[in-house]
Amino acid sequence: MKNEGTARYFVGIELDRGVRSACAQIAARLRDAGFSAAFEGPEKLHITLAFLGNVPSERFAEFEGALRRAACAMSPFVLIVDRIGAFPHERSPRVVYIGARQQGSAFRNAAAIVRAEYARLGFAFKDDAVAHVTIARVKGNACTGPPPTIDVQPIPVPVSEIVLFESIFDPSRRSTRYEIAARASLEAGVDARCRQNQQPEDDAFGDESGNGETNGSVRSSRPRRKERRDESE
Repeated sequence: MKNEGTARYFVGIELDRGVRSACAQIAARLRDAGFSAAFEGPEKLHITLAFLGNVPSERFAEFEGALRRAACAMSPFVLIVDRIGAFPHERSPRVVYIGARQQGSAFRNAAAIVRAEYARLGFAFKDDAVAHVTIARVKGNACTGPPPTIDVQPIPVPVSEIVLFESIFDPSRRSTRYEIAARASLEAGVDARCRQNQQPEDDAFGDESGNGETNGSVRSSRPRRKERRDESE
């Protein structure tokens, strides 16, 4: 539960409607095959890059700034998820996910850049990021055995922005929901690098504003929250 003056944040990749639908269909096939678990709804699905945990709410501006800086160092990419996996292992799963056979350098670099920016703010990350979409959780002491073997057709996940999520506990539903606190476009990072490459020529003429400043790439939903995702991180 959220404590007064704190918030629970993580940085991740929001999935578009088509990707969420494809993942939900795979989850339904697992359920129909008799796998006993609590399955996530399509609105809950995402890919985590860095989990920050419970932190002082007053540091939100710092976290938003780190998101912007990370995005400016990245370019859009496509991740392919194409397999069923489980944590801690498939023989005795607690979390079942749709993952990537090949993590790919773009995803690894994205996670490393994000984590490096938040490490500057004092965060530490023990394990490497694993590209995965959690679709089910095994509750309590249930022993389900390995998840059924099903064929997973490759699902392209386009990544054009990174998102700062806030996880909020909902007592009425006895679960958490996700609210998007800020977004940062990766396209803005490409534009910024292009400007840097053209800086000598641009400086000769100046920009239209006359101050040489570039707009940031973060779109914040604070203080008004409109977008939500549900899940426990």
